Amino acid sequence: NYRCECFAGYEGDATVAGGVGCSACGADSFKERPGNYQCTPCPPGSVIMDGVTNATSSSLCGCGLNAEMSTETGRCKCLAGYGGDATVAGVGCSPCGAGAYKENRGNTQCTSCPMGSAIANNVQNSTNGSDCVCPLNSEKNDGSGVCECLAGFGRDARVTSIGCSSCGVASFKSTLGNVQCSPCPSGSMIEEGVTNA
Repeated sequence: NYRCECFAGYEGDATVAGGVGCSACGADSFKERPGNYQCTPCPPGSVIMDGVTNATSSSLCGCGLNAEMSTETGRCKCLAGYGGDATVAGVGCSPCGAGAYKENRGNTQCTSCPMGSAIANNVQNSTNGSDCVCPLNSEKNDGSGVCECLAGFGRDARVTSIGCSSCGVASFKSTLGNVQCSPCPSGSMIEEGVTNA
């Protein structure tokens, strides 16, 4: 059509006298072919990688830290093990931490471990609920999913600063639970110095 047009990677109007001219698309958009039209924004949460300001392809749009582009939705999503929202500037995707996990990719929060448990070995980006382990001398109650002190150990596994302690030589506990040990009858003690009767 014998008229000036902006290059791919540049937007504006090359035909306006004295004019607007053509400007690079910038850090968060692209334009695939020449023409006097606007650049196309990258999908939510993504920007042009490597500091390119005149991108000519959507393939140069990349997601932020701990996120990747979803081929199904064309949006950035947090990786498994990272919670938050990759599409919101200033929020992004953060590791779940030592007390939570996230099994799938997505812009959702991490799932907290059952009360009293934490991720084994202080892993910060767990992708599996089975990584949640109860503290010493306790186990997860199959019914409630809460950590409870083993038989022979009293106190409260749900509270890190308390935990589960052996009953000692003058008390006992026969079941799993976050309760105190029961004292032996008056004047009696546990035989042979056992401390977790």
